[in-house]
Amino acid sequence: MKLRTALIGLGNIGSQYDQGVRSKSPRTHVGAILQSRGFELCAVFDSSATARRQFQKDWKQDIPVFSSLSALLKSQAFDVITLASSTQSHFSILKSVITQSPQLIFCEKPFCKTFTEAKKIARAADQAQIPILVNYHRRWDPRFDQFKKILSSSGTPIKVIVTYQKGLVNYGSHAIDLLMNLFGPIHSVFPTPSLSAQIRFVSGFDAHLIAVEGTQYDLFEFEFYFKNRKIEIVYGGEEFHSYSAKPNLWYKGYTCLSQKPKRWTAPRSSPLLRAYSEISAFLNRQAPLPKSNASSALKVHQVIDQIQRGQA
Repeated sequence: MKLRTALIGLGNIGSQYDQGVRSKSPRTHVGAILQSRGFELCAVFDSSATARRQFQKDWKQDIPVFSSLSALLKSQAFDVITLASSTQSHFSILKSVITQSPQLIFCEKPFCKTFTEAKKIARAADQAQIPILVNYHRRWDPRFDQFKKILSSSGTPIKVIVTYQKGLVNYGSHAIDLLMNLFGPIHSVFPTPSLSAQIRFVSGFDAHLIAVEGTQYDLFEFEFYFKNRKIEIVYGGEEFHSYSAKPNLWYKGYTCLSQKPKRWTAPRSSPLLRAYSEISAFLNRQAPLPKSNASSALKVHQVIDQIQRGQA
């Protein structure tokens, strides 16, 4: 039996990035749900009439479209409810969704607007025994599984530098989650006026988060410095570069970094498809709860809260 699924939010990640095209690598929740055999998209909601009309125009599916959240939640019982609305709406919507007792909630990042809100929702969901997954999509990207192995073979980094845009809660939260997924728990956080933060990891190195605004291009890049090499993630995560130490061509006894062209050998696939596959496996008792869940998202929120409090 397919998992009856409701989608709340028909914006970019909810529906519009795919423009109604069903592909092997969907970029939206609608596309991923329709491509996942174990799911049935039973209802959708958005408060925007424009978004509702665009959904119907793009997808041409016989799926009930609701202009009222309460009407959607009362229409039937859902196994999975996906939340892809604005961050500001998450807290109130999640409170309502939890009262409907779905088997699982899949929420777009960031979990909530504030750490306080996120703690309240996590507590309520835990009391209701409803697992919540949070879509930090690199957790479901096979290329970052490969990258984690590359990093582990290099040992502990000396320093990590992250440059990003679009705010600490938006891109910054992605960076923090990725670093914790790659390197484990954080020991301490040091907010700085010129940087977003200096984060010290239990494994013994510091990561510097640097917010860069005002450019005419998107920015989400990482530099990992090791004793004898440097590795970069660039182009929004689409490429990685590796540098190794070589003798300087001019000065004896000095070494410099020289780039080695690298390509992902892991396939470029849809993280959302993998996420829904893991949800299906979990609800069918074939696999444990995926790691990008309320617990891991709360840790990200806690770091953000420490940074924001320190900069206040």
